[in-house]
Amino acid sequence: MLLLAGGLLGGCAGPVETPPEGRTLLAQAKDAYQRGEDLAAIDALDDFIDRYPSTDLADQALYYRARAQYRRDRYPQAASDARRVIYLTRRDELAAAAAVLLGDIAAHNDQRIEAIDHYTRALELLPSDARPRDYALYRRGVTFQHLGRWDEADLDFDRLVHTFPDSPAAALVNRRVRSTAWTLRLGAHSEPAPADADAARYRRQGLPVQVRMTRFGGPPVFVIEYGRYASHADARTAQAKLSAAAPDAAVALTR
Repeated sequence: MLLLAGGLLGGCAGPVETPPEGRTLLAQAKDAYQRGEDLAAIDALDDFIDRYPSTDLADQALYYRARAQYRRDRYPQAASDARRVIYLTRRDELAAAAAVLLGDIAAHNDQRIEAIDHYTRALELLPSDARPRDYALYRRGVTFQHLGRWDEADLDFDRLVHTFPDSPAAALVNRRVRSTAWTLRLGAHSEPAPADADAARYRRQGLPVQVRMTRFGGPPVFVIEYGRYASHADARTAQAKLSAAAPDAAVALTR
């Protein structure tokens, strides 16, 4: 579990109430964030945090600034704010949301084990049916797959679909669940004949590819695959080695 501080001010007193002008400023910043105006939101949130650092809404201001920084690809700043949220807030749901953001930042930086730790902390803080638990389960499952931990990934995906069947994250699971390896995808066709023709061309180049039928939520698709790899990193290494013979090869999941 996450160790949370006893309040923004420390001790037993807790944070002071945000004055009306501060609430107005925070509302304006949140509106700017919701409109996608991240720079305007960051400016307003900087102002709020400078003027009201020890109030009851400072944790929310830090969280929204972290989200806005993340959308601007300012990952160190976003991570710093998210950590401050976790340390300061008394709200489990806000600490969980900040932990999810830290997980996304770690995953972006290919720090997979750290990402799993953050998603796990978020899941520990959230009730079993509360969002963003669905997103945290999906992201942790995806991260497990990057590491080749297939059974753990499927367990998270199954929990997600069972508890949040109508979640947007649940709709993404169908393309990932029950995968058992990474592969390099060299092409995809709606009919088997052109897929077989492309596969024959690759085989003449000495690449032992195979054609596999799959579905992406619609009609069958015939994909051309090369190799099976335990982890995403292994597949990326193979992709680099294959770049001359198959420059369009994409890393993909396979069953």
